[in-house]
Amino acid sequence: MGELVMRRVVTVLLAAAVAVGASVGLGAAAAVPAATASASGATGSANAASAIGDTAATNAAALASATGSTVLAATSGSGTSSLSTTGSAAIDDVRRCIATNSQLDVYYLIDASGSLYSDVSGSTATDPDFVRADILGNSLKQLANLGNGVQVNYSAGFFGTEFKPAVDWTPVTADTADAQATALNQAIRNQPSLGYTNWGAGIAGAQAALAAQHAANGGCQMLVWLTDGALNLHDDDAQNAAALNTLCGNTVDGSSEPADGLGAFNDMRASGIVVVGVLLSVNPDPADATQTQYMRPLVESSGEVNGTTVTCGQSPPPSTSVNGALVQATDPTQLATVFANLGVLINGGYPQPFDADGGFQVDPGYRLSRC
Repeated sequence: MGELVMRRVVTVLLAAAVAVGASVGLGAAAAVPAATASASGATGSANAASAIGDTAATNAAALASATGSTVLAATSGSGTSSLSTTGSAAIDDVRRCIATNSQLDVYYLIDASGSLYSDVSGSTATDPDFVRADILGNSLKQLANLGNGVQVNYSAGFFGTEFKPAVDWTPVTADTADAQATALNQAIRNQPSLGYTNWGAGIAGAQAALAAQHAANGGCQMLVWLTDGALNLHDDDAQNAAALNTLCGNTVDGSSEPADGLGAFNDMRASGIVVVGVLLSVNPDPADATQTQYMRPLVESSGEVNGTTVTCGQSPPPSTSVNGALVQATDPTQLATVFANLGVLINGGYPQPFDADGGFQVDPGYRLSRC
């Protein structure tokens, strides 16, 4: 028998990250088959280290060039985002759903509160350059390339003091992705401040839009909730605490008012909506440090706030519910990494860590060769 050429393409290189020369991260995951590989076909390590830089994305790009293969890389460099175990389970929940359902509905809920805007908050603005527009535009491009016959539909809305619908449900494909991403990007840049930061109003608006869409097509559903992390209802601490408790389904922030039910985020998990919370950490305000910590228990059902574990709703979620994922985004490629990883999982790969020296693993008996 002749040499076995490795034709198992290990799916998508993080093209968005490499194209801009950025370092991104998802817990140093790589989609590769199990066991180790070497040029002789025996078990071993394929080192993808590169003199250009020490990020896994760069290493994988060098390997792809040398072998004619395609590799997914997500760096583990300092300052990058990573998914928790619960966050990884959330992405896997989406993968399992669309393995048997050809529809994926994604709702973008976008913070438009005054703290983001330089014309409102001056030098303390958290995103004066509209990095959020690039983050979400890039993520839409990644979603459009899921493949395997999955029809992706997206919609969008803004929230500030109130909720404001922005984009009706629209199908997006690889052919229309660039135009749709540009339109979403521009809509975000054109949206002026909507005042305070009413998380509850935004979440309620998104839930209603997703419920209506689910009634129409019965598809899998994901909510991408982007905020700079500071819930603020008219600078009223008592209102803020009560609103946070209601969202959480637990008395977590000192309000004398009891939480209402198990909380809005628990309701979404129970109804199959995977929430990807995006904490936008561009010029973060130190005064909001405690508030931003509440995002993890809200989205993932459990997390630490000032060193104390806080739970929201049913924690851990029961087997009949889905999970949520929190991503901290500081540049446009990090959220795109989440969706690139999702695409890999859908297309047959699975996450696998890089070795300390930049190596990765493939099935024994396979040989790296140019395809």
